[in-house]
This record gives sequence, structure tokens and C-alpha cells, in this order.
Amino acid sequence: MAGNLKLIKKTTISGTTTSVSITDVFSSNFEVYKITAKDVLQPASSSASSLHVRLINSSGSIESTSGHYLSAFKQLRADSSFFEGNSTTDTFMNIMLGQVDDNINSMGAVMYLFNPFDSTKQTHAMTQSATLVGSQHRNIKGIGLFNQTTSITGLNIHLSSDGINSGIISIYGLGNE
Repeated sequence: MAGNLKLIKKTTISGTTTSVSITDVFSSNFEVYKITAKDVLQPASSSASSLHVRLINSSGSIESTSGHYLSAFKQLRADSSFFEGNSTTDTFMNIMLGQVDDNINSMGAVMYLFNPFDSTKQTHAMTQSATLVGSQHRNIKGIGLFNQTTSITGLNIHLSSDGINSGIISIYGLGNE
């Protein structure tokens, strides 16, 4: 696989919404996809919220069955001890695009999805992010798995609490088209 990176879709979020669905982005053209999140903001809040990812199948439905997503992450915090989390029962990939706050320019995340469109393979993910929550740095590294062999064509992003006020989500295909 060569190092070509092709922008497939850039979504700008404006106005408060509970979730964002980005459809028709995964196809047989690529096996690996890079998803970036930048400047995602929530309404003024006392604590940070986590950005979760759910996948959208080729029928256009959000995959949200408990136990179909597995995820694990390590959060490196400047203000307290490091934290590890994992789940095998969520209806989403937990914290896959990091955390957000109400502070502009305070977050950035990158996630890679492997083989989402291939209906003979499970979809794997890996992620890393950096966030400034108040004045405290939080960095996250994580992995995820959608353990079904379903053709995936899009993704849905939602916060653990509050809504999403703004942000930019970009999806790239990686490799040879």
C-alpha cells in the first residue's frame, strides 16, 4: 500500500445537534480510512464529554446492538492518575474520537478504520487524541472492534452528554484507489 491520502468527505458541524451521521464514505475503493476530528465543541459545561462512534451499515441503519462493539483505551491525564477503560457491552466504540470541552482549539483526534466496507471481515479501529479540558491536558490512545461481518458505509458520532455545537470531521481513504 502506497502512502496516498484522498479526502473523501469533510463535514462542518454548526448549530447544536445530538449526533452527526456521515454517510456514503466507505467503499471497496479503500481498505483503510483515516478520520480526523478538529475543534469539536460542546455547550458550556462543567466537565468534558467523550466522542463516541457508531457505524452505519449499507442499508443506512446505525449499528447500535449491545455487544457488537468492543473498545479499550488509556487516558493520560496531567491532573490525576492515568485511567484505563474497556467495554464489551456498549452500543458504540467508546471515546474513539477523544474528549471535548467548551474551549475552542482545545481538541484534535485521529482514528483509523480497517476494512469497514468488506462484508467478510470485522471492522477494526485505532485512535489517538489530545484535549485541553480547562487547563488540563488529556491524551487518549485506544482500539476498537465492530465484531460483525457487515458492510459499513458511514459513521455516526455522538457525545456522552450535551450536544455538539461545532467542529470539523474529515474522512480520508488511505492507499491506492
